[in-house]
Amino acid sequence: MSSRRARCAIRRSPARSSGSGCSSMTRRDAEAMVDDVVAACEQVEVLVDGVTLDSYIADLRTRRALERQLEIVGEAVGRVLRHAPEATATRTTDPRQVAGFRNRLAHEYDALDDAAVYGIAVRDVPALLEDLRAGSLSAGRRHR
Repeated sequence: MSSRRARCAIRRSPARSSGSGCSSMTRRDAEAMVDDVVAACEQVEVLVDGVTLDSYIADLRTRRALERQLEIVGEAVGRVLRHAPEATATRTTDPRQVAGFRNRLAHEYDALDDAAVYGIAVRDVPALLEDLRAGSLSAGRRHR
């Protein structure tokens, strides 16, 4: 067996930071991240449309799909928050809480309360999407 590591087949995007502590995220990058948040929020709305809490809890596939979309939301908001904080001024949504929830999903998966995740999906995601569409998370950017 060789001591050389096999090359990973998963492609990674180039680093977003120059390593000097300065952000290299452009406005276009921030807008792309906001677009990712909008798309993931829209998927969350589709996943919970007409779904009761009981049916959500009983459906592992829907729970995992919803959790994945919420991870995407949190990761993208976190990146914008780190690299373009001026683009995260919102009326109703705290971007730090959004990013923090992503960390809970990823790292505290064994302690998640399915009812709380469902509540976030039906209550908080629509508010975040409203902020995004109003442009308040993207410094005035217009959305669909």
